[in-house]
Amino acid sequence: MLAFGTDWCGYCRAAERFVAPALGDHPDVPVVAVEDGKGRPLGRSYGVKLWPTLVFLKDGVEVDRVVRPTRRDQLFMIVCAATGTVIPFTAINWGVAVIDSGLAAILMGFMPLVVLVLAHFLTRDEKLTVPKVAGVVLGLIGLAILFWPALVEGFGRDVWRQLAVLGAATAYGVNALSVKQLVRHPPMVLMTYITLW
Repeated sequence: MLAFGTDWCGYCRAAERFVAPALGDHPDVPVVAVEDGKGRPLGRSYGVKLWPTLVFLKDGVEVDRVVRPTRRDQLFMIVCAATGTVIPFTAINWGVAVIDSGLAAILMGFMPLVVLVLAHFLTRDEKLTVPKVAGVVLGLIGLAILFWPALVEGFGRDVWRQLAVLGAATAYGVNALSVKQLVRHPPMVLMTYITLW
């Protein structure tokens, strides 16, 4: 493994406390610390742009890479932490303290529709199509049939709590699209960063 960084890099020093124990579990992996900097040929030949960058080699060929997230990535991680955990768990917990869980299930069923609509406007490759919308509408109809008694009995009462659960579904939709912006990071590294936020 090539570990690109510098002695004065705060990110490198902070990452060391996580990297060292992980490498301790793999004593067979040789580690070469590379003091990197502007104009250093080895860092440029590996396309290193941020420190720390860990490049894993097998027989001299790069097989994997772990790079510190950019500021844009960190912003998306904060959004993921808020919309994937904080907002929905709080809103759902508050909502189902009063409203029926069947009604909450119907309201949470709106999440795919939220994703479809947001993806249409926020991505280039996921536009709305008739089959997609039809699939979500059929799913919502199915939820309504399954939970019809709860829907008839509880809809319209405790509107603020119902809106909170609907807000949680919306937050999950935003989270799904935010995570898509971070797919180039290894999943375990990504989850660690999001959890730490």
